Amino acid sequence: FKDSIASLSQVTRLEGNHLMAYHNLGLCYFRLKEYSHAEKMFHQVIKLDPGYGLCYFNLGLLYYNWSRYSDALLQYSNAMKAGFNKPILKYNMGLLYKAMGNKLQAKQMFEGLLREENRDFSTSEINMLLDQL
Repeated sequence: FKDSIASLSQVTRLEGNHLMAYHNLGLCYFRLKEYSHAEKMFHQVIKLDPGYGLCYFNLGLLYYNWSRYSDALLQYSNAMKAGFNKPILKYNMGLLYKAMGNKLQAKQMFEGLLREENRDFSTSEINMLLDQL
């Protein structure tokens, strides 16, 4: 990831406000667990394009991993508002609500996933999470 960071940083220096370069920098820093750098990159993306739902999702995931649950919830909500309504978002929101101790909301998210036709998670995996509530 260090080589990618160097290359992407070069792109931002040469081209300025390059949305995908900043987003990918955020992902690289996130993978390296350099959360404060990742956060800055994701905020730069949102500044450039406030409607980029995937970035809100990734920022929410960052905050979840950083144990900043209320910030994660806000960013997941922003992702939904920006039109990023993929099953992975509902799954992660379920995990977030579970981590926050909000079993009712977690149950609603996981049960909603069971009704999704195109999901990336098996019924048994979701049922296992429901049984843990």
